[in-house]
Amino acid sequence: MALTRLIQLINAEGIFPQEWAAKEQVDQESIDAITEKVVMQLSPQDIVEHNLAAYSNSVEEYGQKQSNKLAVPELPLLMGMVPNQGLVLDLGAGHLRDSQYMIDPGCREALNRPGMISPPSEKRLRVIPLEGSTEFLKKNMYKLQPNLSLVPLVIKGDFMKPGYGEAFYSSDEELETIFTKGKLKPVLDGIWSCTGYLVHMVPGKLNETTAKWAEALKPGGIFSVSYIKRKEGKGNIKLLASKSALGEIKIFSHYTPKEVDEAFTSAGMRLIDMASGSYNGHGYVMDDFFGSSAYRKE
Repeated sequence: MALTRLIQLINAEGIFPQEWAAKEQVDQESIDAITEKVVMQLSPQDIVEHNLAAYSNSVEEYGQKQSNKLAVPELPLLMGMVPNQGLVLDLGAGHLRDSQYMIDPGCREALNRPGMISPPSEKRLRVIPLEGSTEFLKKNMYKLQPNLSLVPLVIKGDFMKPGYGEAFYSSDEELETIFTKGKLKPVLDGIWSCTGYLVHMVPGKLNETTAKWAEALKPGGIFSVSYIKRKEGKGNIKLLASKSALGEIKIFSHYTPKEVDEAFTSAGMRLIDMASGSYNGHGYVMDDFFGSSAYRKE
């Protein structure tokens, strides 16, 4: 794990995650006890840079987790709500699993969770993956290569800065200008984010950032997101010490369904679907952990 500002602050409290050599040493209780104190000392950029470092340091481990290998049921639902060949932004695309699912019918059966039903084989979308980690993009672009004609743009960028970034790959100058040069306009049929966008949202920026991304949706476009549910009496930030990637700590944002709904409604969208789900990863199993919501732009 890189010696980020967060790790430095944790070390200053006498806790050294980088020295944990076995999962039995992972001290989540001590991390919880100092979370509020250390998080208030982080800038928005500190949070972004820490999570980028954490994910870039665990590319191989991330891809091997069973929970990360399979798509979620909300993805086929999104695909059913946008037109064939519609343009979708995969926000926080990670290891490009979902981008691949949307463009390649041949991969879907292997990526489905038990009980999931694939979209019709003729249903294929055009996809723009946006990911902050160069390492994730370099190691996973091969998944898109057979169907690259359906991928007009791949963005290496920060979803906290809508419309800005750099083209990791581009075959469409107009879309490149729209999404990397700050020229957002309504060209998208959908925005998809499986645990990327809201899970790593910088505190205090949800409404502003969501409203900006909504500018890129066509009227009637769908914004589908999943998020970690904030429990009553709990804070908005969780520092999760991994038991599967020792020394790794990720910053997770938590929201209530009401907080999510208020942000998307204020951005001119209407709730059309919502669900809940469990979590199994980083050595933890938690029920009713995730919420997911789909919104339609009015």
